[in-house]
Amino acid sequence: MTDRQIHKVAFIGLGRMGTYMARNILRAGFDLTVYNRSPDNVKPLVAEGARSASTPMAAVDKADVVITCLMDDNSVMNVVTGEQGLLVGLKPGGIHIGTATISPSCAADLDELHKSHGSYYIAAPIFGRPDAAEAGTLLTYIAGNPDAIAD
Repeated sequence: MTDRQIHKVAFIGLGRMGTYMARNILRAGFDLTVYNRSPDNVKPLVAEGARSASTPMAAVDKADVVITCLMDDNSVMNVVTGEQGLLVGLKPGGIHIGTATISPSCAADLDELHKSHGSYYIAAPIFGRPDAAEAGTLLTYIAGNPDAIAD
């Protein structure tokens, strides 16, 4: 990996935690594209300057980093794989940061899928409540490729 700058971020999963996390990313000055299964959840962030995408694949187009804030193994795999999944649109060298608490086998599968694609998966499950997400004080443990984490 290189000492690249992260400019374009995609955020997928705008529930109670994800909306606050995405808002903090937008307020930090990143170029942000958002996707959520329920389109109404993207409207407040679009009003603040984010772009909306109609699919996970479209959300990650040209993104340096994609962050998913989803519920479980199934929701993560559904967003990552498939004809409109984020792996179809993620550029080689792209980084996927997963914030859900998922099973070890799902994390291993994601790592292998990304390696085969030429991208990186970083497991970063978050700990905290929505008020901590809003304040930007969530805790996380990070695992994955050390170079991708350093970027």
